[in-house]
Amino acid sequence: MSIITPSEELLKYEQEEAIAIWEAPLSLQALSALSKIEERRTAKAAPVAQDVGVGNNVNNDGSILPPLPESLGKFKNWQDVAASINRKCYKIAGLDPMKTGFDPDAWAAYSNKFAGMPFFQQVNLTERSVRITELSVKPLVDIMGEMLKAYLTPTGLADILNSVKRQFKNEVHQCLMIIHRIPQKGFDSQDIFEDNC
Repeated sequence: MSIITPSEELLKYEQEEAIAIWEAPLSLQALSALSKIEERRTAKAAPVAQDVGVGNNVNNDGSILPPLPESLGKFKNWQDVAASINRKCYKIAGLDPMKTGFDPDAWAAYSNKFAGMPFFQQVNLTERSVRITELSVKPLVDIMGEMLKAYLTPTGLADILNSVKRQFKNEVHQCLMIIHRIPQKGFDSQDIFEDNC
């Protein structure tokens, strides 16, 4: 039988309260305000695409994460812990990462929940800016590869980059069909895509 001191009991209570607050859905007013902030930020940066990567360091000396404590043993590693918390952020915010359409309300809620998730004392962000055009996302694909290669296996990285390229190819084809009213028969967007991605 272990004895819980008053300070340990208070710490446990504070942790439970912090998680309960974090899990609570945002009010409509807060969600609306966050969405407007996100829209203004996006509008200011419209011609520039930005990608953000997250680094995992325990201290600012660059040391790696400590061993997983016994209480988190069911997760097997820190990546599983982070993935579980991130999935919870998606669920709370109502953001479906599989959808290609952009929902500013869900993104604002996710961004808020991600920034305030429990257990993170400090988050370091790395940001890169690239210019893309209607016919070329090569700079975006290149910078994504640069930022993600430290966190993924070569196969996982290739899968993500190929998915981005495939999505871009489909978008280019659809845009060209609409803008130029080109009949689908006899038109191949592959030539444009291969030169610009």
